[in-house]
Amino acid sequence: MKAISGSTLSSVEECSEFEGKKSEIYGHNMTEAMGALLTYKHELGMNYNFISSDLIVGSCLQTPQDPQDVDKLGEIGVNTIFCLLQDADLEYFGVDISAIRDYVKACGDVEHLHAEIRDSDSFDLRMRLPAVVSKLHKAINQNGV
Repeated sequence: MKAISGSTLSSVEECSEFEGKKSEIYGHNMTEAMGALLTYKHELGMNYNFISSDLIVGSCLQTPQDPQDVDKLGEIGVNTIFCLLQDADLEYFGVDISAIRDYVKACGDVEHLHAEIRDSDSFDLRMRLPAVVSKLHKAINQNGV
């Protein structure tokens, strides 16, 4: 057996590089579809912003194995998590929505809803938005905000 010298990436570095490439491809596809520069870095974890004092909008939950996302949202008073990503997009980034929903359900005081809207597709958004807003309105009336 012959040893080969040189640097090699650890599996963590390789995984991070691979995830970064996936985000780059995804962002490129979103930019083309929307006609505007959009950047999404899944590997950086969950992010969100307050739209009003009782409504936040952000990225999808990242992993159920690390419950920090759900716990962090619970700490700031979130009662309802509403995912709009399609299953194909969740799968692309390795997000196990079933496991996340199971963890949210086990927490007991947070509800997880899912209504798929094709990412970067303004027509799909216009077609589905009324039903999604209705579902969100019902959840707010039921769970509070």
